[in-house]
Amino acid sequence: MLVLLFINVNFGVFMSQLGNLDLLYFGLAVLSYLGLNFCLAFRIQLMLRRLGHSMPFIRVLLFHFTSMILGDVTPGRAGYFGMILLLRDKVKAQDTFSILTIGQIIDFLLKIIGTIAFAALVSTTVLDMNANVVFIAVLLVAAVAAGSALLLFSRRFLRLMCIASGFRTVKNLYRFLLGVQDSTAVLRPVLSWAFLVSVGGWVLVAAQWYFMARAVDIEFSFLYFLLMQAIASTVSFIPVSLGGAGFQEFAIAALLKNASSLPVTYVQALVFGILIRTSSLLTDCLFGVANLHRLSLLDALNARERKGA
Repeated sequence: MLVLLFINVNFGVFMSQLGNLDLLYFGLAVLSYLGLNFCLAFRIQLMLRRLGHSMPFIRVLLFHFTSMILGDVTPGRAGYFGMILLLRDKVKAQDTFSILTIGQIIDFLLKIIGTIAFAALVSTTVLDMNANVVFIAVLLVAAVAAGSALLLFSRRFLRLMCIASGFRTVKNLYRFLLGVQDSTAVLRPVLSWAFLVSVGGWVLVAAQWYFMARAVDIEFSFLYFLLMQAIASTVSFIPVSLGGAGFQEFAIAALLKNASSLPVTYVQALVFGILIRTSSLLTDCLFGVANLHRLSLLDALNARERKGA
């Protein structure tokens, strides 16, 4: 999908646009992305502490970056749940799963709110031109958020699994999810704080996109990027490409090029989208690659067998 976006793109114009990059704004965009990751890592540590797990913030932050790498290269960004393997020595899988799923639900809610607000406050015209893709993405995110909420909070929903509890796999999954719901119950008092931290992260993503746009001479309001990034990142969760590669850039190009307030060329929009992805991925790699060796699933299974012995 990402390759298709470069069809009919003049490579010389593309490189010229990159050559005119404003490094000050680019640096501010990278700093904003770092701030976002500090917020997300703090959200994890906040909930870990509530569950009784003490861990240095820097360790949580570096593990978070490693998980972000996996999210960058897996469909639907599902690889972020690799954090379960990274924390397995100190934290129960049920606790980590509960923390990550709560974070995802909050993030999905913010994306849905942002998409609705974009339509209401900024523009319905741009969304109408890309209605099918946006509708599928929002429907998918809403369905995942609703399903995740049922798994975390509804005992009645879990009881439906008892129908097939004769199967060993289903029985083990049922026990695991019961543990997840127990962890979620303990986390209820800090959910409002987790939501506030997530809102702060949303603002920092908007700052990243705003500064990156200024770096390539695109001048839209901060509000536009605050709401636009919710739509574009929602589209990236359609699980048919690695980390939403191509889909997010397509959404960015459509939302910028077809906006009526200021003229933006397709190449400008494409350069902006590529810079958002590459700068984020390189930052994730810079801080997270050192812990990739801890993600061996075989080691995790062997450790589980040793505990059971």
